[in-house]
Amino acid sequence: MSKIEKDNVISRKPFDLQEAIVLLDVYLSFYKKGATNTELSKIASKRLRALAISRGYQIDEAFRSSMGIQNRLRSIGHIFEGSESLSAPGTQVFREAVELYRNSPSEYKRLLKQASGALGQIVSSKG
Repeated sequence: MSKIEKDNVISRKPFDLQEAIVLLDVYLSFYKKGATNTELSKIASKRLRALAISRGYQIDEAFRSSMGIQNRLRSIGHIFEGSESLSAPGTQVFREAVELYRNSPSEYKRLLKQASGALGQIVSSKG
């Protein structure tokens, strides 16, 4: 990999709204069915990495890794459940995703469907 290509590789970036919606969807789809945080993080990591690649990002193995996603899942879960924690504080974009889910379900579904299309699969937690 050349220096220029290496400089364009993304290993970290703040979550955007669509990524937060994908993360929330994984939480809603699998957590209530009894999946462990480790299982959730593997699913979320796979989907978020695929979304990044579909957007044309060059990512490294650390980008949205399953280990790195575990606290993010905890965080968005706490926000959804109304029990935000100091040990896993939420971000504004996570709060926006939960707010969209609750108050603008059609916009939430539109953004999730758009992400799902980019992934080539349906990942919706709601029919």
